[in-house]
Amino acid sequence: MTDTTIAVIILAAGASSRLGRPKQLLEYKGKPLICHAVETAIESRLGPVFVVLGSNADEVSAAVGSFPISVVFNEEWEIGISSSIRCGLKQALEVRPDMSAAVFVLSDQPLIRSDDLIPIVERFRSNNSPIVASEYGGSFGVPALFGREVFEDLMDLTGDAGAKSIIKHHLDKVSMIKLPAASVDMIRLTIIKT
Repeated sequence: MTDTTIAVIILAAGASSRLGRPKQLLEYKGKPLICHAVETAIESRLGPVFVVLGSNADEVSAAVGSFPISVVFNEEWEIGISSSIRCGLKQALEVRPDMSAAVFVLSDQPLIRSDDLIPIVERFRSNNSPIVASEYGGSFGVPALFGREVFEDLMDLTGDAGAKSIIKHHLDKVSMIKLPAASVDMIRLTIIKT
């Protein structure tokens, strides 16, 4: 199903300051979270995979060094998630100027599998919605796909405004897919287990 006009962008630049150590490197089922996210993206065969790093970039990059991905360093990661979205999208467009859509995922949703990402792209192809978002826990967010017509909105994001703010702004253009697994991040999983 690989489509060179779709990119998967994994956002993994945060410092995890509340946790006190890199969340991307927390282990789940014997491997770092970032590896789960990368493997899921690759197994989905949606298109080229870009991983945006910032804080602890050397350590996180070493964990994913053997995967066929493009690592992107976000020098402005401290500004907030908006900078990682812009950085990842800019790099993806440089590599794939004809890119029609980008699927954004986080590195700390370990229950997301490749089979969860594929329907998002299938929905985009079938009904031409410029945004396809995951619906979970009474809310919505990523994993989410953004078509080319909203790339400019993504590039205009500032501070801690992330993908969700674009989804809210364009609710009339959003197609939702129920994805309960997206509601479980690593912190919540740790609490559940203890």
